[in-house]
Amino acid sequence: MLTGELKNKIDSIWEMFWTGGITNPLDVVEQMTYLMFIHDLDAVDAAKAKDSVMLDLPYTSMFAGHESCKFSKYLDNVNLDDKQIYFVKQIINYIVKNGMMTDFSVMQESPFTDKGTLSEVFTDLTIWLDIKNIIKSINSNAAA
Repeated sequence: MLTGELKNKIDSIWEMFWTGGITNPLDVVEQMTYLMFIHDLDAVDAAKAKDSVMLDLPYTSMFAGHESCKFSKYLDNVNLDDKQIYFVKQIINYIVKNGMMTDFSVMQESPFTDKGTLSEVFTDLTIWLDIKNIIKSINSNAAA
């Protein structure tokens, strides 16, 4: 039986999927497996790139031309505060539930506005524009 911190983390992940509209345990496992696969694929690619530099060997990334698909792309050079993290989680929940986010006006309603409006949460416009571009990239991939 799971107890303590690990159980809390698993419960937290389950809750994110549940609030995002994924309630079937098999669907949750499928989505988690996909995320872990993409994460691990990115880690293997990064390790191979590092090895090639250290050994002075040529290497072409498996993400060449598709860097926006890398898991780490969504985490690099981003320092978000609690309100921004909450807002991004709401975006993720929405996309998980709906497959894409084409109607940006939904971000003017709850639960997005529970911690503040878009302009209050993202006072630095460049952070918001990066997030918006990621959403557009997800939309175009989902539509393809």
